[in-house]
Amino acid sequence: DNAVPTNMFRINRVAPFKLPFVLGWMGPLRLEFFLGQLSGQQFIDINGVHGNFQHSLYPQPMIHGERFSFKPTRNFEYGFSRTVIFAGEGVPFTLGSFKNSLFSTSTSNGAPGTHNDPGDRRSGMDWSYRVPMFRDWMTFYGDAFADDQITPIAYLDPSAIHAGLY
Repeated sequence: DNAVPTNMFRINRVAPFKLPFVLGWMGPLRLEFFLGQLSGQQFIDINGVHGNFQHSLYPQPMIHGERFSFKPTRNFEYGFSRTVIFAGEGVPFTLGSFKNSLFSTSTSNGAPGTHNDPGDRRSGMDWSYRVPMFRDWMTFYGDAFADDQITPIAYLDPSAIHAGLY
């Protein structure tokens, strides 16, 4: 593809760790976080599409993403992820705009292009289950995706859900 690379800061916990107390039943936890700035974006949708093919947006939008996954048994693993495109032209990148995009929920929407706009949010979840007697040959899997919702679980109707057998 011809996607422009993203410069980013990334933290990835490669070795999982177990949560304390009762939360330990969820299984070992693995975390990942990134924060970067997009490049090559030429259009923005704020009350109608603005921009042109000759000039890139200035400043370019920011993007951050989080992922955490659990493995409660040897055969079952599940995870959750979230990405947000925020700031950019019309909304400066500040600690406040970053906090707003990081902790926003579906009820905390501001008007697009304003300082209360949490950004363009996407969330997802995935799971896989290896069949015990055939764990090297058969895996049930699934994933779900939601646009501008905190989780696909709470909004099954508008979410995209995909499952299969591998």
